[in-house]
Amino acid sequence: MLLVCLTLLRGMDHLRASGVNLLFFLPTGGLSLWLHHRHGLVRWRLALPALLAGGAGVLLGSWGAGLLPQLLLSRLFGALLLGLAARQLWGLKKSG
Repeated sequence: MLLVCLTLLRGMDHLRASGVNLLFFLPTGGLSLWLHHRHGLVRWRLALPALLAGGAGVLLGSWGAGLLPQLLLSRLFGALLLGLAARQLWGLKKSG
């Protein structure tokens, strides 16, 4: 949501908004992981491969995003948001 607000409401370019979004995610994600671990809710056998794959995805994604023109990157992000919204609406229609 922060990414959408920064790009649409503040006019920030997508790469800079992504960096700000990640900066806000680090403390909240770290605290959440610690609390879940403290309550025995983290399955480390599943979490560690996911963390490694996520780290590789971040590196590949940031490298790829740097290669794309800003306008294309913004349009791809918009298409992703529309697709996610359609999926949410489809789920509401099925369950309702």
